[in-house]
Amino acid sequence: MTMTIDDTSDSFIFKCPDHVNNIWAKLQTFYGNGDRQFDDIILITENDQTRFHAHKMILSASSLFFFSMLQKNRKRKNNKARHEEIRLKDIDGIVLESILGFIYTASIKLHSATVLRVLKAAQLFQLETLITACWEFLGDQLDASNCLSVLSLAEEQGRIKLHREASMFAYTHFEDVCNEDEFFKLDKDQLRKFIFGAEISSEKVFVSLVSWIDYDREKREPYLFELLSNIRFDSLDPKLIIESRHLVCKTIECYELICSWLQWHLSPETRPQVPPIQKHDKLAYVGEDLAFRTLEPEYNWPIWVLNQDIPTTISNQSTTLNKSVISIRDKLVVVGGEASGEASRNVFCFDLRTKAFNSLPSMRMARSSPGLAEVNGKLYVIGGCKDRKWLHSVEMYDFSTDSWQFLPPLSSPLTTIKVAVVNGLIYAVGNNCQTMECFNPITNKWNQKSFVIEKSSDFGIAGVDGSLYVVGGCYNGNDSFTVERYDARKNCWTIVSECEIRRSSVECVALNGKLIVCEDSNSIWILCNYVKEYDPKTNKWKSLNTLLHNGLKIGLITM
Repeated sequence: MTMTIDDTSDSFIFKCPDHVNNIWAKLQTFYGNGDRQFDDIILITENDQTRFHAHKMILSASSLFFFSMLQKNRKRKNNKARHEEIRLKDIDGIVLESILGFIYTASIKLHSATVLRVLKAAQLFQLETLITACWEFLGDQLDASNCLSVLSLAEEQGRIKLHREASMFAYTHFEDVCNEDEFFKLDKDQLRKFIFGAEISSEKVFVSLVSWIDYDREKREPYLFELLSNIRFDSLDPKLIIESRHLVCKTIECYELICSWLQWHLSPETRPQVPPIQKHDKLAYVGEDLAFRTLEPEYNWPIWVLNQDIPTTISNQSTTLNKSVISIRDKLVVVGGEASGEASRNVFCFDLRTKAFNSLPSMRMARSSPGLAEVNGKLYVIGGCKDRKWLHSVEMYDFSTDSWQFLPPLSSPLTTIKVAVVNGLIYAVGNNCQTMECFNPITNKWNQKSFVIEKSSDFGIAGVDGSLYVVGGCYNGNDSFTVERYDARKNCWTIVSECEIRRSSVECVALNGKLIVCEDSNSIWILCNYVKEYDPKTNKWKSLNTLLHNGLKIGLITM
């Protein structure tokens, strides 16, 4: 007994510490012993027509859902019947019995088999403490049989911590997960997101894809080629491809895809060859006026030299903005651009040895700011912009035949596209650094890759010694100062260094096994660029000579 004396000597306030517990214990008997003399509501589950007697006051005090519903019912009609009946959709008797037990007793026994249904009901009835308990239980009970459904639900409802835990569990136990019913019941899009979305070896991805197809081959075989096109066959053991070819070569498209990759593995001489690195390649900075300055690695990068050989005919093209430039076998090639709002089909070539200038055949598609790549002496022009719309078309110029041809397009237009070549494969990155596609010149096909790198614009990209690197950039309005490397085998990115740069806007090229980073002001008012050299083998940076210029650049190339 507790007694509290107030301000007067002839009165006191009495508080019973056990009153609430005693009343709560009595209320529990109304639910547990089947005594219905005071109940005034019947809950009916439409799934199985199970009926439960309950008390409006207790339901309203426990659940905002019931409080709001009963309040609306009271205002809407004057129900003189002793028991008001409420039908509940999408809930079964077993789950509702557990929920009511929790409301009356503040206790519930959660089971792995029913916790997802209990969670759904708890969210419907707005029982916050039970919702929290269900999420914690799911996190504690993760296993190979349920982690995919938990992963999907956590992502759908923004449970970041549980999503991370379920994702880590699923990919750590990838092979076990891929043997469970949940895996085989994934639809095509769910499968693609799961098996192509993390650091999983190509062998495991390939095996899991084949097993998913075989689970319901009649319905899933039409998806086979689309999904196979995302496999990194260049990192697969050719023996595995040969052993599995009878499972995947079910259509002409699949057959040609498998054969082309077997040729890539078994006949290395047919692969696109990366030109050998010369010891004294020059680094060239090309301005919007098409004048360019070179820096040579001899004598510790002594000085930038303005090239005086550009003929007037090229300089006259400086009125065209948003050109792209590339160096191909001692030729400076300038592609596309924009004049008076109109995209250009023009392509110019300046031979750095003979000092000769000529126009190449026009592209089939006019475009400004396209991505450029060179593989085996052929020029690939990817995407770009026309009429203020980004393009997904791709075309290739063959110097030997002096002709253009269209190639398979990107899966979607890429904004602010950047392109690099690694191991004879062309990587195109765009859409604010959220999308990456890979083109194989042998198979003549694009593969879309997972790309979760946190950069949005102004980044540099280059391939160095068999690896793809992305440098700098901007993310959520903040400059990024990281160097990230792409692991093609695992289809993932890793931060390998912090940039020694001061701005987000950078250009990158590969030179003599090093990554050259030119930090650009992107302003005609700031007349300096900082040029850095990154060595992936030593993970060290080196400052090169600062470049002074009086206009915007259109490219950083090697010569």
